[in-house]
Amino acid sequence: MRLAEEGDLLDWIIKHGVLTENEARIWFRQILNALTYLHGRGFAHRDLKCENILITKHLNLKLADFGFCRSCIDAKTGEKLHSRTFCGSLAYAAPELIRGEPYEPRGADVWSSGVILYITLNGKLPFTDYDRASLMTEQITGAWSSRMRAGLSISPALFDLLMRLLTWEYTRRPSAEWVYRKHPWMTSSKPLDRSSQDSSGRDLLADIFNRRAL
Repeated sequence: MRLAEEGDLLDWIIKHGVLTENEARIWFRQILNALTYLHGRGFAHRDLKCENILITKHLNLKLADFGFCRSCIDAKTGEKLHSRTFCGSLAYAAPELIRGEPYEPRGADVWSSGVILYITLNGKLPFTDYDRASLMTEQITGAWSSRMRAGLSISPALFDLLMRLLTWEYTRRPSAEWVYRKHPWMTSSKPLDRSSQDSSGRDLLADIFNRRAL
């Protein structure tokens, strides 16, 4: 594995603070790009969380810790395989995991990605995770929207994306590929603090964050 000189995403947020919407978009594109690749090859990560997103010295993100990763497709029949094992951290777990039901693991990954996106913007979890009952109640009611940090104003497109990612019913959640390639917030061509950027966003992101650290 390549060295991640800047630690993990949670460490970064603790040290540098929350991201702006433009900064979050740069990094979330990288996360969804990796997830699209993984899901497209028939695998799910099943333990997506900020601690498993590593940051290189060039401020690129790397998906890490594939200990719970498993195939989602039956090699013989081509049919989807559901998971039954509770994997990962409770705070990032999709509702179907909390309910203890067999679940489609790629859909659960999409939910977890929504939790990650929320944290990058708010610096806190979208739901309280003291116990499963409280967590499930807040998931059902969509409590995340009322827990946004004071003063945060996000675009309608970003709010729509969070709504889709944190949808209670997993069959209504979009795929990682659809989010990455089709959602307006992800595909927006609006300037991200500069009139242009290279294909990776590396130089732009480094400049944004270096200016913040001065």
